[in-house]
Amino acid sequence: MSTEQRTLHSKLAAIMAAVGYVPKNGKGPGYNFAAASDVADRVRDELSKAHVSLLPIAVEEMSERGATTLSGKQALLTLRVTWQFTDGDSGESITIQSVGTGADSTDKAAPKAQTNALKYALLMAFSIPTGDDPEAAPEERPAARQQARPPAQGPSRRAPAPVEEPELGFEELEPVTPFVRAIADAADRGALRTVGSAIAAEASLSERQLAYLQVRYVTRQGELLRAAEGPSDDRAA
Repeated sequence: MSTEQRTLHSKLAAIMAAVGYVPKNGKGPGYNFAAASDVADRVRDELSKAHVSLLPIAVEEMSERGATTLSGKQALLTLRVTWQFTDGDSGESITIQSVGTGADSTDKAAPKAQTNALKYALLMAFSIPTGDDPEAAPEERPAARQQARPPAQGPSRRAPAPVEEPELGFEELEPVTPFVRAIADAADRGALRTVGSAIAAEASLSERQLAYLQVRYVTRQGELLRAAEGPSDDRAA
């Protein structure tokens, strides 16, 4: 490895150590998240001090053009972005990639997708923790309070029967997207029940997110039942 290569890598390692923990200051319905602006603010200062720049150099559209969320009320866009770190002292550069998804009812899906891609590029590149505050006393951490509760006897969380599918914002939609895809891909009722068990065991989901997934689950369940019954036979006996 050349001296120039060690120079940029050592700077990135120093930035990783300096950034440390980013708290989940963003507020969603029933959950918190690390806001993209908080992550970017924390890393930007350290990049600047080290004379390292970060720029997007390529963007690839991964989702179908004109795709919408399952509710049909928001445009949905997924981008793969290539980012380049450049050392202003040595000229050395390193590229990484990240993926971001954005949903919006007007024209903001692309900016949201790029912002999300930046957030995860920084989180992954610098291994930034966003869970419990490592400086908090053990008894003050949410995980510790959760473990102190009596263990539940199997999945006990159930979403209320929704009248209609809730409209989720971007930060709410992101965590449920893998479950939505798994529901749609379930080839039979057994596979669907497996997905349902995984959803019920996911303690981080809010009631709105559970209700959103319940609508998708019940819809897919009906599709599989109809497929199993086969075409109706209207012939006279």
